Amino acid sequence: MHEIQSCLNNMENLEINYGLDHGLPHLDGAAEEKINIIEDFKNPSLKHVWEIQCFLKCPVVGTCLTIQEQRRILKKARHSTKGLKPYQIHGAIMDRFDSKNRISVKLDKYLKYKYREEIPLLVDLYQDQFMRSWRRFFLTDRMEAMFFVAAVRKDLSAESIQEIFGEIHMLGHANLHEAAKYGQDLVFQVEVNQKLAKQVNQTKKRARKLQKEVSNLKESFRKSQSLLQKFKGDQKRVGNEKGRAAVLESENQALQNELQEIKTHSENQSEQLQLLERQKRRLEIKLFDLKATNDHLSKELTELVEKVTPVVECTKCHETDCPKTQLSDMRILMVGGITKMKSFYQRLVEKSGGIFEYHDGYMQNGQEGLEQRVRRCDLILCPVDCNSHGACSKVKKLGQKYGKPYKMLRRSSLSALSNALMEEKQKGMLLQ
Repeated sequence: MHEIQSCLNNMENLEINYGLDHGLPHLDGAAEEKINIIEDFKNPSLKHVWEIQCFLKCPVVGTCLTIQEQRRILKKARHSTKGLKPYQIHGAIMDRFDSKNRISVKLDKYLKYKYREEIPLLVDLYQDQFMRSWRRFFLTDRMEAMFFVAAVRKDLSAESIQEIFGEIHMLGHANLHEAAKYGQDLVFQVEVNQKLAKQVNQTKKRARKLQKEVSNLKESFRKSQSLLQKFKGDQKRVGNEKGRAAVLESENQALQNELQEIKTHSENQSEQLQLLERQKRRLEIKLFDLKATNDHLSKELTELVEKVTPVVECTKCHETDCPKTQLSDMRILMVGGITKMKSFYQRLVEKSGGIFEYHDGYMQNGQEGLEQRVRRCDLILCPVDCNSHGACSKVKKLGQKYGKPYKMLRRSSLSALSNALMEEKQKGMLLQ
């Protein structure tokens, strides 16, 4: 732990020199799935994965392998993966990482095959050339291969390893802040989506009302035409009766005027209906675009949480010191916060190895439900920016009453929750 902290403290004083005459080839796709036929590299300058520094093992697995790749490696090593969650898949690999065994050998062969094109270009570089290459291609698609080669090379200095590990470690923090921002954007898009859906429903109701009015006008017009035809027949029958003809002519003119008014009104209503139909189509298109944006933001947020959780939560992975082991039996109670982000709170706590419980902070139904949750939890987290004063006060009283540790968070974001868990762990409040 002292070695890692020293690395992080020295990062601020590092001067990064970009540029390198050496180029690297572009990656050409996913590595071969048939791990059992991969031949190991016979290069004496490379370590096996179980020989690399302890604090690099977890970042190597989390950065260089997807959860699907980790699951396939376990299956090839005849390890059951049925029903295992992502953090359990990761933990199963880390449990077998400290020595040579079936799983660590499969992992070693797979990674060296996956980066078989990059290893020959990177392994023989002098240290200063390798570090210039690292700084140039950091945060690109070549970063993973360079990080793996740095971990298994035997000749890199401790300062170079510290710089590389520190940048990978801090990258996890930066991505978590970005995930929190996407979460806020997602909540905003959901609210806009709900407002637009309400407007569309109102427009549909108005359109149905106008269609009914047009139908009534058409029926009135049909009756008027029938009446007009009747009066025309009467006019022919009266023949030379001038007085009757004059009366009928007057009535006929009146009906024609009324008919013209009805036609004009019907045309106006038809135009208005067409205008509303066009407006309805525009709103439906906009609603579809917002739904697509909403789905995209949700998927991107989920991918970010999946990607950064292993790196942020695990800074070292001894069998007894891993944060996942420390949180495996801890029950975390979240009181208040943004209700729509409950699933993301839960995902972050569970991926840290904890058990998540939630209370929305509303106290209209009394404190019984909150008190029962406090009694069975191990730690209470209470954000004050999205919570009632009564809920915050009740959390403090119940925490003191039952001797439960509690922490008042200034914000209800994912980054605030993650920082609180890490801070409490460092203070010793989450140690079993």
